[in-house]
Amino acid sequence: SHFEHIPQRDMLFSYLSQAIRQHKKGVNILFYGPPGTGKTELASLLGEELNVATYTMAYMDKDGDVLGGRKRMENCRLAQKLLQESKGLIIFDEVEDIFSSGLFERSVAQSHKAWMNQLLENNDVPMIWITNSVWCMDNAYLRRFDLVVEMPDLPIKNKAKLFKELVGDKFSDEYIQHLSKVKGLSPA
Repeated sequence: SHFEHIPQRDMLFSYLSQAIRQHKKGVNILFYGPPGTGKTELASLLGEELNVATYTMAYMDKDGDVLGGRKRMENCRLAQKLLQESKGLIIFDEVEDIFSSGLFERSVAQSHKAWMNQLLENNDVPMIWITNSVWCMDNAYLRRFDLVVEMPDLPIKNKAKLFKELVGDKFSDEYIQHLSKVKGLSPA
């Protein structure tokens, strides 16, 4: 019920359900929007509702060290190979380190364009990619996503409900309503 404000939620479920059932290749969905809008939670919920194993690509190693974009992509390719016969869903959060480039540096995706295109077109395990902004992404990649879903700021009533669940009786209803009207403030 926390995602009633997302008009594509039923379409996402139906599409992924059919893709998993038919073992369709090249299934990629992109969620984007400001931090705290529930992108990762919705992706996880879809896996749960589809009753499939959900795997999230790590952003750090077992020692807590940050994994770079190239290493994360290598891990993604490995996960695709290991899971190719299973029914599952891979969530790749914080993909800015894959698609963003700097003034003097090309992104991992740009440096390995054919490799990236091949992954997006032929992955065996459906993937949900998550980013805060699509501005870092080349149109050549964006067009390869089956669905691109913008996650808007939560509606006031949804935000108030989540705040209430989180704080219980610690805040007054008036204060919860006030917080709910602050654009960009998320329950996270």
